[in-house]
Amino acid sequence: MQKPTLKPIKFWGYLLILFFILIPNACIDKQEILKEGTRVTIPGDDISMAGILYTPGDPGESDPAVIVLHGWLEPEENGADMVSIVAWHLAREGYVTLALSMRGWPDTGGNDDCGGRQPFDVVKAVQWLSRQPGVNPNRIGLLGFSQGGQVALLAAGLTPKVKAVVAFFPVTDLERWAQTTQTPGIKDAYIPEVCAKDLGLKAKSPIHGACAINAPTLLIHGEQDTRVPMDQSLNMAKAMLDCGKNVQLQLVKGGDHTLKKDHKGWIEAWEHTKKFLAEHLKQLPPTKAAKPDTLNRNAPMQQKDPYPKKTGRILQGS
Repeated sequence: MQKPTLKPIKFWGYLLILFFILIPNACIDKQEILKEGTRVTIPGDDISMAGILYTPGDPGESDPAVIVLHGWLEPEENGADMVSIVAWHLAREGYVTLALSMRGWPDTGGNDDCGGRQPFDVVKAVQWLSRQPGVNPNRIGLLGFSQGGQVALLAAGLTPKVKAVVAFFPVTDLERWAQTTQTPGIKDAYIPEVCAKDLGLKAKSPIHGACAINAPTLLIHGEQDTRVPMDQSLNMAKAMLDCGKNVQLQLVKGGDHTLKKDHKGWIEAWEHTKKFLAEHLKQLPPTKAAKPDTLNRNAPMQQKDPYPKKTGRILQGS
């Protein structure tokens, strides 16, 4: 089945810009980053998955690990290649990392199914990664962007092996997404032609499985995102809080569905991501870098920012 035509998000470009900011004066070459990793093939239930495995510069006998998942891409784009710079950077932070191409993108088999079989594929990848030399099987996390964030949340609800989740601007409620996205190709083609098939919209929406997610979760979303509006993360955070789950939400003031150069909010979000992963996967003491605001579960969603002087805010539960 051919993918519906959508305006692509060029994640490599946006992530490259961000990491040039986060690693000042660094000379980052895409081909060198790809060469530093090891191409791996992971057996799934009905397909084989392709990824790039990175190890820390000073590997230990039991290092924490993170699987990095890309968002929606053009059919010919290699998903693992697109997020390789994220995996490479986290490896420099002391993690064994796997940049994974999701079902439907090279060189993984199958077709994109909008969160149908993809979360089960990720569970298989978690199991595979947990058996690799030097990986602590009790300290594995997931980090995903957009659709990758959706799939990470769904996968976390399927296995207790996931100990931390970070989701950047994830889709969490497909029915609401169809009503609120301002991207025509999504509401007119992708949702009815791909997402609504097979399991249906509800089963592919993390918000309906919020109570099954036991891993500490960090949701990050740009307040000006029109492709995946920020209420996708707001409502997911509320749903998890209602279930008594450990969830944090960081809204990036002025941020949209891209990572932009010189945007302080996205830089702060990435720094918080690293601290969050360290706290839950390296078991470091909680950081006091950001003071959480209180999230009232019963309050109506705020569209106007009550904190205009902040570049972002963190709403933290349990």
